[in-house]
Amino acid sequence: MKLKLNLSNETQMYFLTLAQNNGTTIENAIEEYLNTEVSDIITLSNGYFYKKSIKILFNDKHEPIEFTNLEQEFFYFLITQANTIVSHQSILDNVWSKKEASIFTMRNIVKKIRDKSYPSIIKSHSGQGYQISV
Repeated sequence: MKLKLNLSNETQMYFLTLAQNNGTTIENAIEEYLNTEVSDIITLSNGYFYKKSIKILFNDKHEPIEFTNLEQEFFYFLITQANTIVSHQSILDNVWSKKEASIFTMRNIVKKIRDKSYPSIIKSHSGQGYQISV
């Protein structure tokens, strides 16, 4: 599939430099950029987005949200299974693994993530688990 793009002079220079540095064509540089950078970003509601490669959630002002390690791992686990209800047990097995945790600990983590972002970012499914919709 071929696309026709109208790029600003600044953007053209960026991709031309990228292509020259990598010994490739400008078309290949753009394709590589789209395959790595654009597909790495997950767009969420309220202007928020998540960059998978660095495991960081950004707010609507493009500022990173500061998560603890546990909050970060919990969020990453859910976002990698976006649009799927992830069971409590699966979360316990994969996020806490060797550490002891309870459903109350999990609820606390969800509350902290919601407080740092927005309330509907993680949906609760009573008796089943949690879900992030994209």
